[in-house]
Amino acid sequence: MAVKMVFQIMIVLLCSIDAILFVQAAGLAINSTSCQAICGDVSIPYPFGIGAGCYVDHWFEVVCNDSFSPPKPFLSSFGLEVLNISLGDAYRSSRSTVRVNYPTFSTRTYNSSSRKQNVELANSSFIFSQEKNIFVAMGCDNSASMGSSDGSIIGCKQSSCDSSKVVINGSSCNGTNCCQTTIASDLNAFETTIDPISDPAVTKQCNSAFLVEEEWFRESCSLINMSSIMSHVPVVLEWWILETSFNTLPIANKTAENTKAYYCDHYRYISASTKYKPSVACFCNWGFEGNPYLLSLFLSL
Repeated sequence: MAVKMVFQIMIVLLCSIDAILFVQAAGLAINSTSCQAICGDVSIPYPFGIGAGCYVDHWFEVVCNDSFSPPKPFLSSFGLEVLNISLGDAYRSSRSTVRVNYPTFSTRTYNSSSRKQNVELANSSFIFSQEKNIFVAMGCDNSASMGSSDGSIIGCKQSSCDSSKVVINGSSCNGTNCCQTTIASDLNAFETTIDPISDPAVTKQCNSAFLVEEEWFRESCSLINMSSIMSHVPVVLEWWILETSFNTLPIANKTAENTKAYYCDHYRYISASTKYKPSVACFCNWGFEGNPYLLSLFLSL
């Protein structure tokens, strides 16, 4: 037991020294006032950061808007509100994600198609998570589709319409006033189209279509009122660091000691229009926890 405790203490000290060296090398001031770690109720872990020198590259810059109470963080490049950031856990099949507040699309145009170009992630370090998100169309006599930058189109339409119901009941979207479908992989840009199946003007209901986090939608389905469509819903983005940025970090220079604590996956790619850019995500090895990008890793006791 004494030997095990000594070994654990040595590992913690080693990782702590590595973290200090990394902070000095990168010019970061983690745990000091120069790098804000929290905005409102949201933690901002590296490689994301608030303020110059506190994020890996411009895609990960977060702006903390204190005009809200409590303050709200936003991804600077897209103007999307950040709800949560996860570094991921490879052993629980949990990818690195950022959960954002994403705009929906609604229309009262009944005699023609309506289209909207959404926030684009092309050429960035982010894609829309195929695993976590679904595409939903709501309303009456509504058909909606999303077209991605590679030319693929997916969509759905309501199989039946009940104008007497203004609330989506139950835990699923089963075709009555609501339909849903999965999305394409490596999705980084899409256009939403809403087409009326017939003339539903008599219902006076908005038709809407939006990308949304599947888990949130199923939990909130019974609270959604079709007569008052939400302007934003949670959407999950997956993220990786572009390899060109990753190679500037001290973590890219592995040593025999720190490879025991973490590993980096160089085999994931960010789809960028018709090209693929090499990218990297790092995770703690089994038995360790912390932030691998800072080498601040500790044994899980």
